[in-house]
Amino acid sequence: MKNAQRVAASLVPFCLIFFPAFYGFRGGRLVPSIWLYYMGLAVLAALAPLVYRAYKKWQHRRPSAPRNLRSLGGLGFSPGGDELAEKYPELRDVLTQINGAINDGRQLRFRYQKDDGDNSYKVILPNYVHEHRRHTRHEATLCVNGFYSRQRKHVNFSVQRMSEIEVME
Repeated sequence: MKNAQRVAASLVPFCLIFFPAFYGFRGGRLVPSIWLYYMGLAVLAALAPLVYRAYKKWQHRRPSAPRNLRSLGGLGFSPGGDELAEKYPELRDVLTQINGAINDGRQLRFRYQKDDGDNSYKVILPNYVHEHRRHTRHEATLCVNGFYSRQRKHVNFSVQRMSEIEVME
């Protein structure tokens, strides 16, 4: 919203309340206490769009979820160390990059291919690497869990679907 639109969004409700109340007070039809009530309403109507905009701006910039997920090692999650690198030797280099990003607290940027074949770049703040099973009849898939800021939640990404992985500064 541009500045002129913000001013109009603030002034229009103010004027709709202020001018009828002002003419009613000047004409002697409103007592001062009722006139003050209408002036308060006019000021609130003028400030409402500005307060709403500030709230939306604050909501957009509030900090992300805490990163205290390393304590999940005892809940069946593998910390992504040597045992996963031995189990998945073809992904040893990728696991080294991901674990380096986790240890340094850096973000990962990668191209991700979805089930439907759609490719897109993702940026996450990784937390841990683990094996994930969709169902008991499916094989385990190696996944990285991280905070995905676009959805504002923790998401699992399959390592086998990731390509062009880079650790961001």
